[in-house]
Amino acid sequence: MSPEFGDRVDLSRLTRDLIMQMEKELGTHLEWVAAEHHNTEHPHVHVVIRGVRDSGETLRLSREFVQQGIRSIASDLCTRQLGYRTELDGAEAERREVTEKRLTSIDRRLLKDAQEFSPDMGAQFFTVSRNPAQTSLSDMARSRTQHDVARLAVLYQMGLAESMGPGSWRVRRNFEQVLRATQRTTDRQRTLAAHGVLMSDERLRIEVLDLKQLTSVEGRVLVHGKDEQTRCGYMITAVRL
Repeated sequence: MSPEFGDRVDLSRLTRDLIMQMEKELGTHLEWVAAEHHNTEHPHVHVVIRGVRDSGETLRLSREFVQQGIRSIASDLCTRQLGYRTELDGAEAERREVTEKRLTSIDRRLLKDAQEFSPDMGAQFFTVSRNPAQTSLSDMARSRTQHDVARLAVLYQMGLAESMGPGSWRVRRNFEQVLRATQRTTDRQRTLAAHGVLMSDERLRIEVLDLKQLTSVEGRVLVHGKDEQTRCGYMITAVRL
């Protein structure tokens, strides 16, 4: 679980309340364990549930329950803690996302445009048009458009978008994968800072190596762990080339 305003939510309470509501929905007691993580920009919780019902039968969660049911329960519980999400909350959440080096809700909006208006998925880029000065926009739509334009400027700085003139950009189709990889690298840097051995030179760049292309790597192990998304192991090593 990664609530939008995780820094304002009591995650322990949210997790317990979520499990209690899931037990009512599923009609069985659940055995579970959870861990709060505050080592990324967004505090979140990992929950593991034993796949066995009270009766000893296998506990099966439908795809719809996992994707929609749990999300709906968690959303309601967050609302109980924080109150209803206002337009100002939404605008503030997007404003905070503009400069982040990860996949954001603004990026997902741009991706939706790519799917709806640029169906040729074989192309390297898709086109995005935004005009905050458009007179027909509502205040909310204008705010979102301004955030889109500011985000596109950040993607331009990252080499993921190119300006094609006033109000028009072309965005790399693989920018989602690049942003997800960037987020993983940032999370690993935080883990390194919190739990790893200090680097001998903080100016050293971080580079992802393809083990299939290597016969050996010689260096000093700084930290190792497991990627939270892919569940693959990783190791950060200081290497002198």
